[in-house]
Amino acid sequence: MAIPDLFDLSDSTIIVTGGSGGLGLQLIRAILQRGADVACIDYNATMSAELELLTSEHERSLVYHACDVTDADAIGSVVHTISKAARHPIKGLVTCAGIPLEGPAIETSMAKVRRQIEVNLIGTMICAQAVARVVKAQGHAASFVLIGSMSGHIVNTDVSVAVYAASKAGVIQLARNLAAEWGRGGAPIRVNTISPGYIKTPMLALKLNEEREAKWSEQNMLGRWSKPEEDSEDGWLEIPASPLSSRAASGGGFPRRLHEKWSDESLSRSLKYPSLGGSEPTEFVEKRSTSAKAQRLHWRAGQNPASS
Repeated sequence: MAIPDLFDLSDSTIIVTGGSGGLGLQLIRAILQRGADVACIDYNATMSAELELLTSEHERSLVYHACDVTDADAIGSVVHTISKAARHPIKGLVTCAGIPLEGPAIETSMAKVRRQIEVNLIGTMICAQAVARVVKAQGHAASFVLIGSMSGHIVNTDVSVAVYAASKAGVIQLARNLAAEWGRGGAPIRVNTISPGYIKTPMLALKLNEEREAKWSEQNMLGRWSKPEEDSEDGWLEIPASPLSSRAASGGGFPRRLHEKWSDESLSRSLKYPSLGGSEPTEFVEKRSTSAKAQRLHWRAGQNPASS
């Protein structure tokens, strides 16, 4: 297959959630340029001016559906409507819908906690499930790209986003499990995640001040924030949805799994030190040997008095 064809998305319909602005908007633009039809699902009641402009720039279809990703019944209905009206089979899903709420964890209200989890994690699952049902019924293979975040892998400095980070870590682990469950059998679905760093989207721009932007830029090897158009033009977001990634799946096709039988050592340690008390931090680490059957989990207590 020629290299340009590896990025070709012709004869397919891609559903994008959260496409009114920022990363989602630029991604829709890139997907249209690669030949696919796009169905955008967004919380806003009407299509943004930028999306309306895209419909005039491209002959291919761009449809908009206002819907809350946390409403499972409504999402199921919208996805069904999209599948019936689409010119091409649904072959992709990109879940950009998400909210980054910031604030000290000790002061965060449970209403804000629930809203972030509902939109970022549960909303992602709702959309993935609804589209997967249609894809399996259509009998076509598909590729899902669930947008995670670097916050799902690391601890952000100088910003309190504990719940947001937890929600994105959940998305990352959700993708691994969905990849393992949906990647086999008829109409296989590849599921991958992308974990962007700081991108200067309209949503994040509202949270910026000069000092914060400068500090976070210094921590970046490029010395600046990324722009939404860069992330779409470079193609790294479309790669998981294109033929180029036909073999790619979360974890290289082998998502991490806990072996059924724990070693005697790990079991005895967990029983001996159930609370791992003490003032020093304790790590829960996974040690992996070259043999998949020898994967084990071990407790490692740093300077914990109980471990001596």
